[in-house]
Amino acid sequence: MAKFRSASATLVAAAALITSTGTATGAERSSTTNCRQYVCVNVVHSDLHVEKVEVFQNSNGPSWFGHVKFTSNREPQVVGSDGNPVPWVVVHFNRTLPKGTTLCGEALEAVAGGYVNQGSVCVDL
Repeated sequence: MAKFRSASATLVAAAALITSTGTATGAERSSTTNCRQYVCVNVVHSDLHVEKVEVFQNSNGPSWFGHVKFTSNREPQVVGSDGNPVPWVVVHFNRTLPKGTTLCGEALEAVAGGYVNQGSVCVDL
């Protein structure tokens, strides 16, 4: 029984190391999510080091056909494909972005051959 407890403690300690959210600088990894109207933007980061940005349809809104896109004041735009449910846009950075970078999501509903903005939301670094 003592060997089992020791082995279990070792496995738990190893799992804690593998799932740690800290970085080499000691900053904690966090997730910042903002939603507005039909769109949400989630930024996974440690201070200015951004792992990824996710833009997705706000589940609190109605079902609609269209797409979401990622925009920024310093990074290239990424436009998702049309669908219902609306496909997510995930942009992987895994690098440090300059202070003052704005990371945004925008929802565009397909209506009568065009698009209608259904919300924009940003996270500032």
